[in-house]
This record gives sequence, structure tokens and C-alpha cells, in this order.
Amino acid sequence: MARVNLSLPDEMKAKMDSFPSINWSAVAQEAFKSAITIADMRQNNMNDQADIMTGLERLRADRSADEEWNRVHGEELGRSWALKTASFATLAKVAKLEDQELPEDGFEAAAALYSMAEGDSSPSTRDVERWVMRQDLIDGNDDNYIVPLSRIEGFIAGAAEVYQQV
Repeated sequence: MARVNLSLPDEMKAKMDSFPSINWSAVAQEAFKSAITIADMRQNNMNDQADIMTGLERLRADRSADEEWNRVHGEELGRSWALKTASFATLAKVAKLEDQELPEDGFEAAAALYSMAEGDSSPSTRDVERWVMRQDLIDGNDDNYIVPLSRIEGFIAGAAEVYQQV
């Protein structure tokens, strides 16, 4: 077993000497074990932090790519809707949404879009759901879906692009 020399303040050594039944070597070993455990945990936590940061950066990049894809897909859907389905008056109303601030919730933004596209100022949830499904503005299936805000924004931008060309 290795030996270690320690320097202690004189007062501490005198107190230790007043308790001869205590195995001070065992106490020191336990203190060293605790310090090593704590140091290991801190070092591993630093590695965990690096892993967390790497994971967060990966997820942020994935989110950004997903939002970009949804926006581009939404633009295609909006152009297609404008060219194949919309009346000029409806298209003009939807194009005005491009200059308005939309709700941050995708479904609420879809409801605002639906209101303009269908002329219904207080649509039911089910009407909005059916419309966004027909327009392919959802991710998921009928029972478990989300409406990406970036897809709604893209839809409006695509429709507005057609409107500006008319």
C-alpha cells in the first residue's frame, strides 16, 4: 500500500492525538474516496454537458431543417391552392395574411387562414381540422396530428406569390 505524507495545522493534529482510538488513516482514505467520487462525478457531468450540448445542437439543426422543409412544402401547397381552387376574392384575403402577425400556435394560425379562405369568421374546430387535412397542412394522422406553423406561413406566402402575379 502506498504512503502519503500530509501537512496539517498544529491545532488539528493535537485534537487528533486526543482521540487515539480513531484510525486516522481509514478516515483519510474515506475522505480521499469521497473527493475522488465527487471529482469523477464532476468530470463525467462535464462530459454529460458536452453530450447535452452536442445533442441540443443536433436537435436545433434538425428543427431548423424541418421548419424549412415545412415552409417550402407549404409554399407549394399555397401556390397549388391559389392556382387550382381559390377565387380571386378569396386569394386576395389570404394574401393579406402575409402582412399580419399570425398566432404562434399552428392550429390557431390555420384557423385564421381557414377564416380568410372560407369566409367563416368563427369556424368550428372540426371545420378547421377538415380543411387543413384537405390542404395537406398537417403532420401525422387524423387522430394524432400537428399543424406546423411554418407550413401555414409557407402556404400563405405561396398563395400571396400567385396573387402578386395576377
